[in-house]
Amino acid sequence: LRRRQGNTEAIWVQEMEYNLPGGSSSLDQHRRVWVPYYSNVAGLLVCDSLGGRGIGRIRLSPWVINGLYKGNDMRNSKYNIHRDYYYNDPKNAKFGQKVVPLAADTLYKIVPSTTKWNHYLDADPTGNGSYKDLIMMRLGETYLLLAEAQFKQSKLGDAATSINVLRTRANAAQVTASDITLDFILDERVRELIGEENRRMTLARTGTLVDRLKKLNFKDNSTVQAFNQLLPIPQSEIDLNKDAKLTQNPGYIR
Repeated sequence: LRRRQGNTEAIWVQEMEYNLPGGSSSLDQHRRVWVPYYSNVAGLLVCDSLGGRGIGRIRLSPWVINGLYKGNDMRNSKYNIHRDYYYNDPKNAKFGQKVVPLAADTLYKIVPSTTKWNHYLDADPTGNGSYKDLIMMRLGETYLLLAEAQFKQSKLGDAATSINVLRTRANAAQVTASDITLDFILDERVRELIGEENRRMTLARTGTLVDRLKKLNFKDNSTVQAFNQLLPIPQSEIDLNKDAKLTQNPGYIR
């Protein structure tokens, strides 16, 4: 929906439409990567209520699934994070029963996932194209950016007020100035923008990538070092700078 149609959240939208020249793109991979590959489980058919056809290349971390949301935050509701699957193929003996996944299936087939990119059309059941509007900028993130700026100005009460705009509409507990830290703001960005923002860019921008990776990733992070905050500069880019020396980021071999 456009703003003139009552959508007060969207600021900048790339509009998509099925069967319209220029109205779809095979380059938009959001559904493909975020929606699990449930259709590769016997007894589960591709359908709209499960998000259409995805292949589960990205999954939420255990921290997001189990520790990020508190109380009745509606951003954690079953309508926003899909956790349970039921066999929907009438030909399957387990039709209507809850799926109990095999251990290997919890990697990318039956996993909790954000529903933000759920999309299905009967005319395109295999999901060859994307026809869902892409929101490039929306109101929620402006409040988060405002709160971050206010935090850097030591206006913690104002930052709490900005964040509470989002938490009020999400039915989440209100916060006060004493709750406001950069870590909290980054947590709130996940609660609001999971599946939308380029998280690595945000963490690199705020200088927190390595610290948060070590703190929140359950995998062994012993090989991660401080210089991994930045990616290496490709040698091809260094070579292009024939009139000036482009120095490799620290920690990487030239």
